[in-house]
Parts: sequence; C-alpha cells; structure tokens
Amino acid sequence: MMWLMLVWYLTVQAMTVAALPVALRVLSPLPDRGYSLAKALGVLLVGVGFWLAYAYGLLRNERGAAWLVLLVVAVAAGVWGRRAVVVWWRDLREQGNWRVVVVAEALFATVFAVWCVARAYAPSANHTEQPMDLMFMNSIWASATFPPQDAWFAGYAISYYYLGYWLLTTIGQLSAIPPHFAYNLGQATWYGLLWLGCFGVVMNLLAWRFDRATRDGAEEETAEAAVPIHGASMAGGVLAGAAVALAGNVWVIVEWLYAQGLNVGAVARWVDVYNFPERASQTGQWFIGYDWWWWR
Repeated sequence: MMWLMLVWYLTVQAMTVAALPVALRVLSPLPDRGYSLAKALGVLLVGVGFWLAYAYGLLRNERGAAWLVLLVVAVAAGVWGRRAVVVWWRDLREQGNWRVVVVAEALFATVFAVWCVARAYAPSANHTEQPMDLMFMNSIWASATFPPQDAWFAGYAISYYYLGYWLLTTIGQLSAIPPHFAYNLGQATWYGLLWLGCFGVVMNLLAWRFDRATRDGAEEETAEAAVPIHGASMAGGVLAGAAVALAGNVWVIVEWLYAQGLNVGAVARWVDVYNFPERASQTGQWFIGYDWWWWR
C-alpha cells in the first residue's frame, strides 16, 4: 500500500512540474503566481492532452503514450512559460514566498495520505454508484479504441460523462497502477486537490487584501509586482480548505452522540434536519442505522 501511494504521489508531482510554467504564466497576477493551482492544472492538461491524442488516433491507450503526452506538455509549457518561471523564482528568493510552496505541498501530501489510510480501512466499491465508477475506470483502462467501450452495454461506447474517470485512469497509466487500486488513490487525490484549491483561492485573496492595506495606494501595482504572502494568509487558506472539505461532515458527530443514547433533539430542531431523530436508531455503536440515511 505504501509503495503504491508513493508511486501515485510522485506521478502527480511529475504532472505538476510539467504544467507549472503554464500555471505561473496564466495565473501570474496572483500573489503565489498560480502555484497552488498547478497540481489540478497538471492533471487536467496531461489528461485532456492524452484524451485528444487518443480520440484522434494519434496514440494508443497505453502507458508509453501517456508519458509521451506528459513530456510534450512539459516541453511546450517550459518554452511558453520560461519567463514566468524566472519571475516566480525571484519571488521565492526576494519575498520569502518559498513558504507557500512548503505549506501547499505539505497540505496536499497530508490530506492525500490521510484519505489513503481512511480508504485502506474500507477499500471496497460495493454500494450506490461505486460499482459503476469502478466499471467505467476498467472500461477506459481496457479500451483500445475511441470512444471507450461500455462494460454494461457490450458493443457500444460509454454514453456518459467520463472525464473524471479518464483523468484518474491517465494517472493510473502513467504510474502503472490498475483501476482497482487507482480508484481509491484517485479519491485521495481529488480530496487533496479540493483542499489545495480552496487553500490557494483564499490565500491569494487574503494576500492581496493585506498587501493593499499595507500599501494604502502608495504604489501602483504592476503585473510583475511581487506580493508578500504572510502566515495569516496561509492560515486563512488552510481554514478555507477545512470549511469546504471537512466542516460539512461534522453532523456525523451529532448522529454518533444520538446513537450512544444522548438527547440531541434541541440541536436537530435548531438545524432542522429532516426526520431526525424520528427515523434514527440509538444503536449504541458509531452509526445510527444501516439505511440510506446519508442522503440527508
């Protein structure tokens, strides 16, 4: 498990490096020059590039072709965005913005690892849409022709939106990790990118706010003006990630308390959760029942 996690993580890092010059150039007005969004952009550029090459019959759906696309993206991005890389490197040295790189990488790695461990305790794809998700990934993995073939409707193509499955299968092709492992590693990747994206958006907004309050209109901003990113901005970014990716699930604490026999009716009425606690069971365990309660 640890070896698969490491290989997958390093593959995502390679896609990040390939797309980094594009992020730094396109998102250069941001205080972090777009570094915090480079991972998501890397997965998207390499994945869509591989999809286009496959769709037009230029490359096969195999590992070597995926790495060729990554190499093409890296070379093209390096040529097009080389000046942006120089400016970003200057910011790292002169403004101390190297801390953003450390925090962003630590945040993604931590969230990725934590969710990999969580899925290791419950790795099966055996309820609701999970079997369909895994089926689509296996269909894409095994399809030699475009469009990918539908395993549920033999002889026909997938008549469904499958970009997310394709992107995860692309990472699987690059890392030589088949879908039955890529499925859970992919969940951890999306969760890490969610945290990192929220972190980057809010951190950049706060950095702008603090910088403008400090300058108080004394200087006119330019496209290459370096904006220092302080600890408060990064802390706000981490909090934003927690608010979006984690806080929405804290209701489970109330459910757990009720399952242990505690009276949480006042809290339930305050937040107005439908059919709670009327249709919940005091099981004495960590859950309130085996039904599809989680839809609420």
